[in-house]
Formats: sequence, structure tokens, C-alpha cells
Amino acid sequence: MDLNLSREVAMLALNGIFANKTVCAMGSLNNVDRIETVLEIFGYSLDYGINNNLKLQGEQIINEKKYIIISPCQLLEKHGIDNVVILIFSDHYWCEMLEQLQALGYKHNRNIYVLEAIDSSKRQIDILMAGKSAIRKMKEKYPDKTHFLVMYGPMGDNFYFFSFYKQYLKKNQISSYVIVGSRVTHKIAKLYKEERFYEVDIGDIWAMEVFCRFCSKQQSNIKFLQIWDVRFHFNPCRIRLSPEFSFLDSFRCYSYGLPEYCKPNFPPMSHYDKAKEFFVKNNVRIGRTVILSPYAYSISAHPPEFFWENLVKEIRRKEYDILLNVDKNNKSEKCLDDLPLLDAPLEYIRECVELGGVFIAMRSGLCDVVGSVNARKFILYPKWNGRINYNLHRPDIEFGSVVRMGICSDASEMEFESGNIDESYWSNIIGNIMLGIT
Repeated sequence: MDLNLSREVAMLALNGIFANKTVCAMGSLNNVDRIETVLEIFGYSLDYGINNNLKLQGEQIINEKKYIIISPCQLLEKHGIDNVVILIFSDHYWCEMLEQLQALGYKHNRNIYVLEAIDSSKRQIDILMAGKSAIRKMKEKYPDKTHFLVMYGPMGDNFYFFSFYKQYLKKNQISSYVIVGSRVTHKIAKLYKEERFYEVDIGDIWAMEVFCRFCSKQQSNIKFLQIWDVRFHFNPCRIRLSPEFSFLDSFRCYSYGLPEYCKPNFPPMSHYDKAKEFFVKNNVRIGRTVILSPYAYSISAHPPEFFWENLVKEIRRKEYDILLNVDKNNKSEKCLDDLPLLDAPLEYIRECVELGGVFIAMRSGLCDVVGSVNARKFILYPKWNGRINYNLHRPDIEFGSVVRMGICSDASEMEFESGNIDESYWSNIIGNIMLGIT
């Protein structure tokens, strides 16, 4: 049993906090289940789990129990504020979750209760010691004067980290260096043919960064480049997400301190033979294949499934082949399951897009990777309301446009209205895409 968690929930229950209220939990799916298990002891149950990740929203089965997962905005629309209680249970993101809910109108210690069992003093000391240990192991492998560039994040972030790192090294006259990152970062390193790489898991990177916050002077040769730093109480995203900057600026200027005139350097494309073999294997044609990428981790608002289904019908009517970019291990990415998958390795996925000739996608990290490729590109963005949520990635066209960032000049970028289910509205967007293809 979670004794510390039980004590906190018991105090809330005894004070009548849950009585006649819509009770929700915000945190990982595992933490949602832990809260439900404790609530049951006191005769209560969760109405919803709260999560910003669109892929986790809907019905989820955790330890043979069914949960309904919705977004904070959906909770507000369904149940308002007064009769809602939200329990936040997250070691890394509790502060940002609290700020997000407060921005919607919920009140701390009235609607929102941050459970501290997971974030105890012992837990923080454990993180510090884990960071110290990880840094010691890393430094033991390399000479004393080695500089460590630490990266982590999704695919697009890592791609841009590598597009500027050599300019940073040259500017700072660094010759002895090692790139430190996760498995995803290592894949991008191989794309850039960078062999000086030290792989660690994301948990170790987080612990290393926390330790360096306390002992920064002793770790002056370690530079943390990641920009999704929202777990600390000071949120540097309030600078990075400012309206004056683009997504690319946040790497060039914010992470590396390079001047605006510096251009990203992308690796050459040299695996056309492998891409051609992939096309033959999947029975799709060079110059007549659409690469379709309907999901994006960083965007919570997606077009309805019928949009993609109708788009596929139009593409087929024009006698194009299709390769679908989805995560086959993710149950939420289940639409269009009759199409062949673009499961080519990252090393020649750009060549596949160029050989196919057409790329249609939600604005995701893949758009960063293939943005400079010679193909007809159509990229979809949710319309922006003009307000910046500094706790979340900005998915809007103003911030992430590959054209505005100078990655390419030939992409057709389109905004869509989130939540619109009018088929004629989506038919117009399909029509505009098809005009560009043909």
C-alpha cells in the first residue's frame, strides 16, 4: 500500500473534500491507478484521469480497471469549476500541471490538491545522488578536458540540436567533446555520422541536470542544451516561447547562443539505393507515392478520423500509392490500418519522402527532419488563439512554420479549426491539398 499517499488522501476524505464532487487525478496512468486504489479504501472513486496527451485520452485499461482519460479543457467544458476536485500526482510536472489548471480558473487547495508523497525530500535527495553518480561514471570514461553537450527531447528537437552543434563548437573553440543523450538522440547522431556519443536514459539526464543546478561551478564543462525545461520552478520557456522567436530560434539562440545569421546544417542524403529497395519491397512507385503522417505527439488537437479516411480516398482516386507513418505499437494510432507503413529506418526516411514525391502531415518532428527535402509538402497546424501557454509546446504556425524558419520555401502550410466536425469544412481542405498534388 502507498502509506504516504493513503495519509494524504485520508486527510482530504475526512475533511469532506470529495463529497458530491467530480473527482479527477492528473499524472501518469500508473499514478492515476494508484490514486484510484487508495480512494477505494475510503469509499470514493475517480470520475476521470486528466492528461494533455491526445494519444492517452479516451478509455484506458490499467491493471484490469477501466478509466476515462480527458484533457483539462474537456473537464472544464463538461463540469465547470465549482464541483470539481483534481488530485495532482507527478514528481516532475506537478508545478506545471498546477499552473495549467490555475490558468483555466481552478483554485489551489479548493479544486486542486497537489499530493506530495511522490515528491518527498528523500526522493529529491535520491535524484541528486543519482545525478552525481551518473556524472561520475560519464567523466570516468573521458579525459579531464572533455566538454559534454547533453541533449534530449523528441526527434525534431534532436535534429535541430545537431544542425547547430558544430557551429557552437567552432565559436567556443572546443575540440574535445562528447554528445550525451538518450536512445532517440543516438539515432540522430548516427544520421549526422557523429561517433563521439555517450548514451544514457532520460531519467539519468534529468538527475544530472538537477545535480548541476546545485553544483554548477564544479560542472562547467557540462552544457545542457534541452529547452523543454518546464520541470523547474523557474520556467525558461517563458523566454523561449516569446512571440518574437520561432521554433528554430529557440535552438540557434536559446540553446547555443549563436547569432541569428547562423543557418542550420543538415546531413547529406546518401541512401537512395536503400530507399529504392524499400519502395520495391512495399510495392509503391517512385514519384507517385504520398507519405501520410496523421499524428503528432506535441499537438493535442487533431483533425477527425473521417478527414484522413476521405483524404486517402481522394489520393487513391488520383492513382497515387500511400505509405503511412504511424507508431504501430501505439494503440491510439489506429486509423487507416489497411495502408502499408513507412517503417523505414531514420537513416533513409528523408530519401523515401523525396522519392515518393508528396508529404502530407500534421506538424510533428518528422516535418523538421524532412522539411528541406525536395518534395511537395503539405503541413497542417491547429489554429492559434493568440495566447501562449508557457507550460506546453507551441504547435501553432507562427512558432513552428518550416517556411518562416527558413527550412524550405515550398511547403503548403494550412491551419484548421480544432473540434470542427463539419464534413464540408474538411472537404475544402482536402480539395486544396489535392490541387497542390495534381
